[in-house]
Amino acid sequence: MLGPSAHGDGMNERLCATCHVSTFEVVDQNSQFVFRSVGHLFEALACTDPEGVPTPDPCEIFERDFGACVPCHGTGDEALQLYFALQEELHVYLDSLWLDTNSDRVIDPSDRGLLPRVVALGDPFELDITDDVVTVAEGALWNAQLAYTSERPYFGDGEVFGTTFYTAPSSGNGIHNPSLLRALLEASIDAMLATYFSQGT
Repeated sequence: MLGPSAHGDGMNERLCATCHVSTFEVVDQNSQFVFRSVGHLFEALACTDPEGVPTPDPCEIFERDFGACVPCHGTGDEALQLYFALQEELHVYLDSLWLDTNSDRVIDPSDRGLLPRVVALGDPFELDITDDVVTVAEGALWNAQLAYTSERPYFGDGEVFGTTFYTAPSSGNGIHNPSLLRALLEASIDAMLATYFSQGT
């Protein structure tokens, strides 16, 4: 298990504020006060400038402050390793559903995964995201959209059978509720296999 079952459970009394409103002081190399962060950016893993002051500018994962993770996960390095492990795990699930091998953001038969295999079956109804019926394939796409990471952006902005879809990222790269995302993705994969491919299709 990668930390608490959900970052909003009983082990986390401050809920969102624990991670998103983390306070800390920045000091210089002489231990002189530079800045006191009070979490005004509401970023769980805030980007920091060269002095260590939080900034709204984009940055790489190694330039982020994992200090808010330390009370539950030991050290910033341990939290970073848990983050990477979760990313790898989510990518295995997501890639099982759709790996956009040609990088065109279109779920098509030339891609890998269960959703492209459904497209290859040739029935647009199964992934008609404009109608009122939610099929197993559409439910799987929905769950993948809840779980997608910054390294799999096509789940948030793509196309299937000529219809585009968009959703804003909501899982914090999986951090908000890893156990829920695991359960949703595992159930989606199982349901896809049972519904569309149980007869060796």
